[in-house]
Amino acid sequence: MAFAQYISNVTDGIVDGVRKLQDLGVGTVPVNLLPPLGCAPLNTRADNYARCEKDKITGVHNKHLTQKLRDDDSVLLLDLNAVFKGIVTPKTQKLFYHRHTPCCESIDENGFCGQVDGEGNLQYTLCDRPYTYFYWDSTNPTQAGWKAVMEQLEGPIREYLGI
Repeated sequence: MAFAQYISNVTDGIVDGVRKLQDLGVGTVPVNLLPPLGCAPLNTRADNYARCEKDKITGVHNKHLTQKLRDDDSVLLLDLNAVFKGIVTPKTQKLFYHRHTPCCESIDENGFCGQVDGEGNLQYTLCDRPYTYFYWDSTNPTQAGWKAVMEQLEGPIREYLGI
């Protein structure tokens, strides 16, 4: 399956899910756009977590999803791409000391956070101060990371919901 067709199928699936929720009576459906996948530690590890890598998936996916849902007033598109980038890429202001490095890191490049070997030995390391890290593991933000994201999204969500 071609790259563009795959993304089209994924975004069609998201739209189908939104329509099913609407058919069940859900009046407002928040939908996340993808965050910048090139900024996740999974993709910054090869460059010693120094900077975001270019990725084609995020832009194409978000463009397709936005085109498919932008005219639906009952859908609130949450631009995680812009919010994440605003947190992990600024050169002038650092909200997090570690913007691309994971707090929990597998010793094995193909391993995962929380992995143990057959003898119960830890196959990962943990940071001492997770609040200084945006990412918890290779793809997911820390609690402090999500707090920073939600601080930026709370206003638009409240405004959209009229609360």
